[in-house]
Amino acid sequence: MRKKIFLTAALIAASFTTFAQVGVGTTDPKAGLDITSDKGMLLPRIADHTSLTPVDGTLDANEAGLQVYDTTTNKVMLWDGTAWVASATGTAKFVDGTTPADAVFTDGKVGIGIEAPSEQFHIYNESGAFSLLESNTSVAGLYIRTNNTNSTTLMQLNQGTDYWRTRFYSSLGPSGNSYGIGFNQILPSMFLIQSDGNIAIGQSSATQKLEIAGNAKLEELYYGGVIRDHRFSNKLILFSSSLATELHSAGSTGILFKDNANNELARISNEGNFGIGTTSPVAKLDVNGAIKVGDAVATPVAGMIAYGDKGSGIGFYGYTGGAWVKLH
Repeated sequence: MRKKIFLTAALIAASFTTFAQVGVGTTDPKAGLDITSDKGMLLPRIADHTSLTPVDGTLDANEAGLQVYDTTTNKVMLWDGTAWVASATGTAKFVDGTTPADAVFTDGKVGIGIEAPSEQFHIYNESGAFSLLESNTSVAGLYIRTNNTNSTTLMQLNQGTDYWRTRFYSSLGPSGNSYGIGFNQILPSMFLIQSDGNIAIGQSSATQKLEIAGNAKLEELYYGGVIRDHRFSNKLILFSSSLATELHSAGSTGILFKDNANNELARISNEGNFGIGTTSPVAKLDVNGAIKVGDAVATPVAGMIAYGDKGSGIGFYGYTGGAWVKLH
């Protein structure tokens, strides 16, 4: 009987030596250790994985791949050769074969840099800065980062090699201005909304509510205090609460002044004639109606006309350059 036992043990030892494979629950192991079981496998359990002492007494690169289960943190710990690495925990996971494929299945939340994301997509970094889909400035892409310096882009969308950008950013300069939204092709900015509410178009900053560097075209804005470009008559209309000024294109009717009922009050023709009460002035001043001439002339010049008493009774006087002469 002993001979049979010794023979069996010798055959088993020869099998281990020849194939260097161990099978548990299987007679055909596919790896150095092949366990076939429906009962699972228990890793070595330890209350504090950092207190583990390997066989040779030193935990270093020779033990890379060592695994234990920490009963205090309830995590599987892996020694990577230089440090302990915890296995993933929590309920979030990717499930293949779902619709869409690889959808987040359980909690529906994804965390980067945080173990317990509170939002659908939660990125966290203790240093306060991160980049998402960051690309070279000459490559189209989305560029997002937090404000961790005095001048930085919060979010930027690059068109590509032409450097067209849509930017949400903060820029703290000597004046303390913080800019909000910008659309530009590097420099200068194409469109900028500042934190003080001022808007700049075609320039990098604005000191007024709206500043435009270049020509502007406005259509169908006809309420009080605005400017409207009349699409059908080639004219620009400046409205106030009771008056309107029409600036017509060259070769048209000149500059018109109207009341809020569209009645013409005066005009400057393309020839430079100013007409009051007439739509076709033929002189530098053409008045269709009565005029009133006053007498309050502090420093007269030749050619002036005044009404009053300049030494020869009430009447109209003309100034010759040296004296007033009554007109008859």
